[in-house]
Amino acid sequence: MGKSDADYAISLYNYTILLEKIGRYEEGLKYIDEAISIMALPENASLKLIDYRQVKASLLVNVNRIEEAILILEDIKKQRILNNQQTQSNYGTTLFDLAGNYLKKDMLEKALVNISEAVEVFKNTLGNEHPYYAMAIRKKADILLATGEIKNIASLYRLSSQIIGKKFGKFHIEYFNSEYAYFLFLKNKKLS
Repeated sequence: MGKSDADYAISLYNYTILLEKIGRYEEGLKYIDEAISIMALPENASLKLIDYRQVKASLLVNVNRIEEAILILEDIKKQRILNNQQTQSNYGTTLFDLAGNYLKKDMLEKALVNISEAVEVFKNTLGNEHPYYAMAIRKKADILLATGEIKNIASLYRLSSQIIGKKFGKFHIEYFNSEYAYFLFLKNKKLS
């Protein structure tokens, strides 16, 4: 065990990311589990293990194992707090992922708590013109809409679109996602 094993785990991790991008989630779970088992050994212990587990949570969501993903993400959140990482953007990513999964399970109160904190973390660590901040405020609007609280939703969707459009242009998928969410909100508001 040692550096070569850690290098192998890194290769497995990178391969898992590729498998996730091409939709081979079950296969990715197999490789990320092997990478996690290597990185969990005392001689390889590092904070990277948290990142590996976060990728596993993402894969679990893609195969509709959301409850398992939530358990992993809640544990990662606790570890990041214990490691004083609350002021780092990766803590915001964990909160963002938790919020999305709680939304999928219709656990709106937990979703709102996590996304509200993620918005603040991204704003404080990356700035209010960063795409992660824009995606977090769009997710917050989605969650508020699901709770029935429609005040300020339109402005959150518009702000998200503006930030993404300014950073990547109007042909970026995240710009389209924000504009589409805004359109659906206005359409449904008009119908009701």
